[in-house]
Amino acid sequence: MIGLWESARRGLVGHEHNRPQKWRGVLVGIIFVGSSFAMGSAGVDERQAMLTVLQDYLAAVYARDYATAYQWLSEADRRSQSQTRYEQDNQPFKGASLVLAQRLAREMVLQEAVVERQGDRATVRTSMSLPNGNAEAVNSLLLAPGGFEEAPQDELEARLTKLESLIASGQLPRLEVEDTWTLVREPVGWRILLGGETL
Repeated sequence: MIGLWESARRGLVGHEHNRPQKWRGVLVGIIFVGSSFAMGSAGVDERQAMLTVLQDYLAAVYARDYATAYQWLSEADRRSQSQTRYEQDNQPFKGASLVLAQRLAREMVLQEAVVERQGDRATVRTSMSLPNGNAEAVNSLLLAPGGFEEAPQDELEARLTKLESLIASGQLPRLEVEDTWTLVREPVGWRILLGGETL
């Protein structure tokens, strides 16, 4: 489980993970719903700007909407990998699976975030509660029978109904995860830095 989180959470699934196992790893990311923010060294407005960008990036990654996620990456990350290659490496959801994953992303909760800024770079330490996309109850809704292809479009309405029921009943499988993110300030605003000092 940790291995899937480490790769898929950042939209950096390598060839050894994504092609042989196809859609087996569904766990992907998080969007902020309700949260309390601990004060770091960043100002209130700057901290909110960073968290908004992180929220948009993680929402896209959770839904495996990598075309959208790519726009939130730093210039350095985009120089190191084209959007076409980024999408090819990460196998985006489309159709019914995309819609279902977007709905699931709304159930993610950021419990705490500490932002520490130094000039044009910031570190965001997060504590999160997120639906477990690898749990059978969730995986069976996101993917076709067998867990290797996307959900059939003609089953979207029925699957959304089942997902809403799972959420309403409080039986949605969840994970508690702590993570750290690096952001950089660019002329267009704050962006996610995945490659660290090597970029």
